[in-house]
Amino acid sequence: GPKGCGKDVLADYSIKNLNATGKIITASFLKKMCSKVFGLGMDYFSENKDNDFLQPVELTNALVKKILLEMRAAIPEKILSLKEFNPYRIGVQNYSGRFFKTPRQLLQYVGSDFIHAICKPFHCITSYEAVKNKPGIWFITDLRFKVENNYASKCFKFFYPVKIIGRNEVKAGKEEHLSEKEWKEIQPFATIDNSGSLDDFYKNAILVFDKIKKDINEKLSIMSEAEINQLFDSEKPAIDNKDPNIIRIGRFNFSSPSVANQHIVRDME
Repeated sequence: GPKGCGKDVLADYSIKNLNATGKIITASFLKKMCSKVFGLGMDYFSENKDNDFLQPVELTNALVKKILLEMRAAIPEKILSLKEFNPYRIGVQNYSGRFFKTPRQLLQYVGSDFIHAICKPFHCITSYEAVKNKPGIWFITDLRFKVENNYASKCFKFFYPVKIIGRNEVKAGKEEHLSEKEWKEIQPFATIDNSGSLDDFYKNAILVFDKIKKDINEKLSIMSEAEINQLFDSEKPAIDNKDPNIIRIGRFNFSSPSVANQHIVRDME
């Protein structure tokens, strides 16, 4: 759902009152990395995301190199080898020279236009892989791209995209970034109405949770014991070594800057 629709509110309620295990933040590594690389406090990337910097922040060649090295260090070689992703073989000039007015613009460019151009499932690798075999009920509260939805569907034993409706979208800025609209193309398993009171929202959510539970039980009921064992014993990474979304040595098909950055908010007035 859109910003402000209640995703985190519902996850926190479910963890506190319904024995849910925890939250998975797809952009968690991105925010920590940007805080480290740009020398900005984490508060810039939470409640202050839409506040203007005192002066525009520039993405320089040196910062691009740092981001690439941080990306490489975050991905286990068993998932993506150094041969497949070598940060020293990527032209930094393709991505440097951009200026950002707000932390949100910075995150949108680095997280989507930059990182997705190199390795689309990067954020999934750094967030989903760490918990995919941990038992429990997890909430992904910031799933925004189809590649994240597809990765999660392969990564987790049972995965149910749910859309929250009934709240007007809270827009920031003059341009709608891809991260704020691609989620609308994801087909949900169910929808939760949040047009009424908070109590009504929780009651509507519990109805959807019951629907999910029923679906899981139905799927398990028709599986053999061997199939169930295979399902829960699987350690296979969700990433495919032939995934065309990953740029590899020998065939770096970089998008042109005009294409790679078409979604960035450029209005610096």
